[in-house]
Amino acid sequence: MADTTVDVDLNLRKTLELLNAAFSVRLEAWKGRFGLVSDLYYVHLNLNEGTTIAPPRNPQLDIDVDIDVNVDVHQAWVAAFGAYRVLQGHFGESERRYFWDIGVGVRWNRLRQEVKARVGIDIGRMPEIQNRLGGRKSWWEPTIGTRVGFAVNDCLTLGARTEIGGFGAGGDDLQWNLLAGLDWRAWKTTSLRLGYQYYSINYSDRLSDGRFAYDITQHGPYLAVTWRW
Repeated sequence: MADTTVDVDLNLRKTLELLNAAFSVRLEAWKGRFGLVSDLYYVHLNLNEGTTIAPPRNPQLDIDVDIDVNVDVHQAWVAAFGAYRVLQGHFGESERRYFWDIGVGVRWNRLRQEVKARVGIDIGRMPEIQNRLGGRKSWWEPTIGTRVGFAVNDCLTLGARTEIGGFGAGGDDLQWNLLAGLDWRAWKTTSLRLGYQYYSINYSDRLSDGRFAYDITQHGPYLAVTWRW
């Protein structure tokens, strides 16, 4: 029914079991201190559970109840930033460089979540009971971001970045992520990135049949590959 809420708490193992598809791509182009940055993100989670409940049997009552629940969640966004390198340099006479970037841009979001429930009762010709909750929304929102980095040596850089968006636009009160980790330049044009990411979104809007909300917090290890040209 409309305005129904569901609490979800999944560990990494359970999330991977429900994961159908996921990818994230980040493109950057820099000239001097100015840069253009674009993010593309998509994730699809699906839960399909069924069970049969057999109540205590007696001579007058013989019933089997079949229950099927399907939860389908798609989330995607595309973001574009204009970036500027506020600070860059080296610590003293060493080769250990540092930098600080800031960016301002927009993000287009697409969210779809559906819950389908079916209840079948084995009593003669009694029809199945079916219900569907959820919907889909898309919206634009302003986004700001910043990033800092510190090179330990020629191959290893420590860094952190964050993007914050929403600010009430399109029903998104706040959407932000924080990523901290290291970049290991294993080859001339390729490096591996390892870190930890925290992501949160608090979205709420009204549909014709009630409130549509998506209030999720995610966090876990982060692994990526970077190519430079």
